[in-house]
Amino acid sequence: MGGALVLLRPQFGLSPSQVGLLGASTFLGAMVGMLIFGDVSDRWGRRTIFVQSALLRRVFGAVRLRTISAAALHRTRAARRRGGNGCADLGRLSRRHRPAAPALLVLIGRQGLPESPRWLIAHGRLEEARLALARFGIEADGSGSV
Repeated sequence: MGGALVLLRPQFGLSPSQVGLLGASTFLGAMVGMLIFGDVSDRWGRRTIFVQSALLRRVFGAVRLRTISAAALHRTRAARRRGGNGCADLGRLSRRHRPAAPALLVLIGRQGLPESPRWLIAHGRLEEARLALARFGIEADGSGSV
């Protein structure tokens, strides 16, 4: 967030108080996320939550982009053509969906991540934990410690 604040401050004319609030919002969001999803990820596994969060971000991002695109098209249409649903015009916006490609690549890349070895051990899945550690070049002994 620190790097973004350097760019956001002059762009939006933020006061020092606003910059502080924006910076603190990152920690507030992390805290709320931990309170809500910490227990869920302990039950379902961090890998599962990691992948699901990427999928939800992709889906909601696409919905938001489509909504914004439709509104932008509607505002730029000639007055005599306004009032339709504009669905035919949305096909022309496919190039605006290209920024979603990196998010899709991240989602695909996350599929290959192993579950956290600590979580696997906590849930009695010792062999899977051993395999997950081995993927990172770490050997585990039979005592449950690394």
